[in-house]
Amino acid sequence: GRYWAQYLWAQHMGTTLVWSSLGELSRARLAVHATRLADGSLTLMVINKDPEVDMAVPVQIANFLPQGQAEVYTWGEQQYRWDRPAGRPVLNTGPAGGRADVGQSFIYTFPRSSITVIKMRLATQPAGLILMEPQKR
Repeated sequence: GRYWAQYLWAQHMGTTLVWSSLGELSRARLAVHATRLADGSLTLMVINKDPEVDMAVPVQIANFLPQGQAEVYTWGEQQYRWDRPAGRPVLNTGPAGGRADVGQSFIYTFPRSSITVIKMRLATQPAGLILMEPQKR
């Protein structure tokens, strides 16, 4: 089998770490990491360490305007289950991919005992919008 946490980092996280904070949320239950990619995308990796509770978490993004949808990759008990008596996994499908609505402020539910990567691309200017500098006289 693969080391799926390392796989998620290597495939989707960047090399430039960005400051991130859990604020008042419990570090015993959650961990968060953020990186910037070379193309300007912002990627979050959130680890829900709680074995019993899916956690709906408010996410606040500063100094970055994401497009309205993000790529999401999750690895948790829906993708991996260990059979203790057999000493091997009975389910090992790798991370599941999907999409989620995001913005500078959004709520995302992180499944229990999971690692989730949210890859947000930088919003671009709307088509037809032209920024002009005033002419100097």
